[in-house]
Parts: sequence; structure tokens; C-alpha cells
Amino acid sequence: MGSKVRVDEVDIFIVDSVGGDISVDGGESFSPILHTKKDVIAGERIPPETGKKEVPTLHGFSEDQSVIIRNDTPYNSKIASIGAHIKGYSK
Repeated sequence: MGSKVRVDEVDIFIVDSVGGDISVDGGESFSPILHTKKDVIAGERIPPETGKKEVPTLHGFSEDQSVIIRNDTPYNSKIASIGAHIKGYSK
């Protein structure tokens, strides 16, 4: 048996973005990169954001890990950089 790893968190630097989701379990579940702010009124334009976002992920250990980023909305999603926090163990 080889080592097993888990992605605990993904750091993403976004530029002028509104939408986007991330998955670390082969696309079975997705976490939003951005959460709509509470002061946004329904029907109004959602303001784009620029900056580092830390997206926690909840997935178990496995021998292979991948990070999937998708945007299935009509909103912009520009990613300048991405990094993953990984924990591992060996049997």
C-alpha cells in the first residue's frame, strides 16, 4: 500500500470574479469559491471580487487526489493562481 493524502484546503487568487466551484473528490461534490455577500439585493448586479480565497474541503484520504474547478454560471471566474494544503499518511 502506498501513501494516502487529503486536500484540506485550496487557496485560490481570483481576479474580477463572481462565480466558480471547486471539488477535490473527483467531481462528486463542489464547494463555492465565493459566497454572495449578505448586503447584495436579489436582482441587483453582484459585484466582482479580487483577492485570495481559502476554500476548505471535506473529503477523506485516498491514494490519488485531483482538484476540479468549474464555473457553471454566466458570471466571470478568473483564476490567477491556485495552491493546495495537503495532509498525508503512510500505512
